[in-house]
Amino acid sequence: TVSVLYCVHRTHAPMPAKRGKQQRDDGAGESRLNSAMRRVNVSERDEARAEQAALQKLAAQRQAQEIAGAAAPAGGDDDDAESWEDVSDENDVDERFDEMDDGEIVDDGDDEEGDEDDEEYAKLAAERKRVQFQNADAGEDDEDDAADDDGAGGGKVGEVWRRDRNRLEEGEKLEYANRAYDCFFQMRSEFPALSFDIVRDHDGSGRTKYPLAMTLAVGSQASDSTANQLYIIRVRNLLRTRHDQGDDEESDDEDVFGDADSSGDDEEDEEAEEVNGGEPIISFQTIRHHGAVNRLRSNPLQPSMLATWSDAGIVQVFDANAEVGIVAEFSNAMREQNVTAEALARRGQQLKFASSSSTAHRNEGYGLDWSRVAANHFASGDCDGRIFVWQPSQGGRWTAVGSTPGSPGRMVEEIQWSPTQQSVFIAGRAGGDVEVWDSRDMKKSKIQYKADATDINVASWNPNQSGSHLLATGADSGIVSIWDLRMVAKPKGQKADPIGTLTFHNGAPITAVEFSEHNESVLTATSDDGQCTVWDLSVERDADEEREVLGQLFNRDDTTALPDQLMFQHQGLVHPKEVHFHPQVPGFVVTGDFNGLHLFKPRNWRSLMK
Repeated sequence: TVSVLYCVHRTHAPMPAKRGKQQRDDGAGESRLNSAMRRVNVSERDEARAEQAALQKLAAQRQAQEIAGAAAPAGGDDDDAESWEDVSDENDVDERFDEMDDGEIVDDGDDEEGDEDDEEYAKLAAERKRVQFQNADAGEDDEDDAADDDGAGGGKVGEVWRRDRNRLEEGEKLEYANRAYDCFFQMRSEFPALSFDIVRDHDGSGRTKYPLAMTLAVGSQASDSTANQLYIIRVRNLLRTRHDQGDDEESDDEDVFGDADSSGDDEEDEEAEEVNGGEPIISFQTIRHHGAVNRLRSNPLQPSMLATWSDAGIVQVFDANAEVGIVAEFSNAMREQNVTAEALARRGQQLKFASSSSTAHRNEGYGLDWSRVAANHFASGDCDGRIFVWQPSQGGRWTAVGSTPGSPGRMVEEIQWSPTQQSVFIAGRAGGDVEVWDSRDMKKSKIQYKADATDINVASWNPNQSGSHLLATGADSGIVSIWDLRMVAKPKGQKADPIGTLTFHNGAPITAVEFSEHNESVLTATSDDGQCTVWDLSVERDADEEREVLGQLFNRDDTTALPDQLMFQHQGLVHPKEVHFHPQVPGFVVTGDFNGLHLFKPRNWRSLMK
């Protein structure tokens, strides 16, 4: 398997910010959004014919000029170059090449006009087929340098943008190359939503057939603490991304949760009858939340049960079963009826538990996780360094069954339960320590080791049975470390070493890391450098296969020195904080940043599976 990097290109068009109407009630809402998924405006067949006609016209005019030039005084190479410029300006052929979609290779097919023997036409057609990753804003400098790339007369291959070597100028932004994605959809939220989770549904696991649907739970971080909510969101009608030249211009049509004014205007899908013009449909419900949401986690054994950390220093548990059911079966008829009387009667009853500062946490925190083995058990850790383990009690409440004393300066940044043992979990702390705890005896951690010289921000315990001994940690140093927990217990004075490290993010703090449930060697990470990267730790470089896949890009300066295990690179995020693999849709990734959510499936997702 070859490590493949999909690129993005530059554009100077600023993305307009959009804000929707504030949704502060708990009523039903539905939004039909214009997605950032790239949709085709014309069929590829029509596009190919248009390109073919342009080339034929150019060849005919070129031939006519050559005939006319035979009777005129010889002008040498300069005259020939001048006539080429005139033809290009008149027919906008250069402009059409500049506006090509990234990575698009068009097969011109049979020439119905009988111009196959025309030497100039054949040359242009061959160059047209070699164009890959063309910059959309290529200018005169690109045209002048075209001959220097990949041999004489070769097509201009655009630059692969790399954060470690390139910088965005003022007014520039990264635009997604849609051919890198099997599916891509971008949502903007009314308030920053930096913590979310994927809620498992009843649609089954291992689903790959489009259209896709999924349920998300998202927590807001509004500046006004009384405006914060939990969003229970159902995204339906996610289709495979189609690729065409006009997609890039349509990518700015992003919408906000609750913006009902948008509608899809794409052409009808020829393969199947489209719903909503082929655009995704969003249904959502809201639940009031006390304070901004620092962390939100869905219970893997009872997905509609949500635990949250509030910046008010309160751990809360919500039962969102009714809201999940409403968005799953949402319809216009239900919206017109203002939801059912039963749902109205339940307003304000979703909150099942809230911790008290007199008996539990006295400060806010971030460490939070549900057990995958012990039903409805979870643990929370705060900024004072205290950890509490909670289990259900009578009356639908939770009781603390274990706690640790405070440890000033060693705040708990992350908690992860063992995927196989019901009483074991790890805690990642400021200062770089990782601790292994047994909830049956909270007097002292069973194992403690130094994982990094800086703070441990995040961690992920491999959920697969075959990889349950593996732990990934992400630190302020920008390093993702992979640990074999069977090898971290060392005698006093000896240092534990990771079995692998990923340093690609170049010192930018790691903000999220997660192993895939579909392949124990695959993980994803986000960083303050605005990137979400996907890795396969089992990959070794195969130069022959890489040469076959990359073609002209192989061994170029901007495609070398990339980690062998780097499988995908999603860029352009603004302060990303969390990322999750969808547990039921193989290869699907959801990441959240300051502006909202990015839902995407890499085009090479099959190589990420077992």
